[in-house]
Amino acid sequence: MIPPRIRHIFRAITARFWWVSLLILVLIIQMNTTEFYPSTWPKRFEQIKETGVLRVLVPDAPETFHSTTVDFREFDRALVQHFADSLNLKIEFIEHPSSESMIRALKSGAADLAVGIPIEPTSKVQFSEPMLDYQLQLIRHRDTPPLEFTDDLAFELVVGDESIEAQALTALSVDRPEIQWVTSNALAPHEILDRINQGSIQYTVILGPDFRRVRTLFPDLEVDQTLGERLAFAWAFPETVDSRLLEAANTFLTDNEDTIAGLIEAHIDQQPASIADVKTFTQQLEARLPAFESLFREAALLTGWDWRLLVAVAYQESHLDPNARSPTGVRGIMMLTLNTMRELGYESRLDPKQSIEGGARYLAQLKERLPNRIKDPDRTWFTLAAYNMGMGHLEDARVLTERQGGNPDRWQDVAARLPLLQDPTYYRTLKFGFGRGKQAAKYVANIQQYYEFLLWRSEIDTNLAANPEKVSE
Repeated sequence: MIPPRIRHIFRAITARFWWVSLLILVLIIQMNTTEFYPSTWPKRFEQIKETGVLRVLVPDAPETFHSTTVDFREFDRALVQHFADSLNLKIEFIEHPSSESMIRALKSGAADLAVGIPIEPTSKVQFSEPMLDYQLQLIRHRDTPPLEFTDDLAFELVVGDESIEAQALTALSVDRPEIQWVTSNALAPHEILDRINQGSIQYTVILGPDFRRVRTLFPDLEVDQTLGERLAFAWAFPETVDSRLLEAANTFLTDNEDTIAGLIEAHIDQQPASIADVKTFTQQLEARLPAFESLFREAALLTGWDWRLLVAVAYQESHLDPNARSPTGVRGIMMLTLNTMRELGYESRLDPKQSIEGGARYLAQLKERLPNRIKDPDRTWFTLAAYNMGMGHLEDARVLTERQGGNPDRWQDVAARLPLLQDPTYYRTLKFGFGRGKQAAKYVANIQQYYEFLLWRSEIDTNLAANPEKVSE
């Protein structure tokens, strides 16, 4: 039993210094929030090595204009994969919709670093050395008048909410207050571009090479002008990052300039298909695909391949012409040899159903023959190369890649060596000799581009079907 006098003194102290109790309560609550909970604190370098996993925040498909199934041009992912390999670590990609959400997740301890982040001194994170710098490009339809930023000019400039472009415009508006824009959390970047293509939105902005990446999807759009200074991009780390991890990243970036240059060439400076080719593709797709779409869907169910990827292969092979013939003797919509068709149990290469089903089954067989350790999407790209040039020449290219210190299980590394199969210095040392490596590399790149278009078109159609009110907006 506490004496009354003691209880009275305690109540008096509590009443006078109530804020101390409140402060203690707030501190207890904070210690249990995500940002301060010990399990989410930035891991020490030793802990990362002990787990064997480097957790990396990456922008998801909408911000980079690419479906998650097509990562073949993702510079950021490829480069950080090389960094993880240099540390003998596996990598865990954690997707977020925007740079701002990645920074928030990084601060909460959800990952060890984030890639593709614009350098902002106010972000309260630590940055690596920059490896890229981009500039804002103002995009419009070719029939829309060029934009002049004046106080009395009414125009519609739309960007995604919390996008990198919105951040860049905010920074730019400090010196150029005449630039005004609206943000949308209802439209993905490719949908904004589609609206511009249809004429319902006038302008948007895109950073750096991204418009070049997707211009083939929107041949009637063009760059109106560039805006502001170039914006540097780097890897971001938690403010309390172990300095040894940051130093390891900077050392890697400094010592691997050739690797970075190669990745830039492969992922960013890759020559896109010409606008004329894409217009021909879309015209022929609209004219010919409806007659065969159900056959491609049936073949996809039979083999487990995406029907749109099968369409992309068929277009590359024959432009969806069931009567196509090549000088080498292959025929039909999937351009198979007579021996291959017979081995698969089919009779007519000119029968669209037999050709499509046969081509899909042959692709599935080739994919099964690859080593189990090769994972998608690389496994799919290797399969396409084998379909074009034969498994023997593909294996030669993988052997050559390993000889030169590359990764024979990574498509990007092998694709870079494919042209060497036409160089006698190299092909004379290989089992299957001369091979049309340049043609195979271009073959796969074209299919990737056609496939990406088909994925994008399907996504647009799906969104419209789910939100029919958008059609009339």
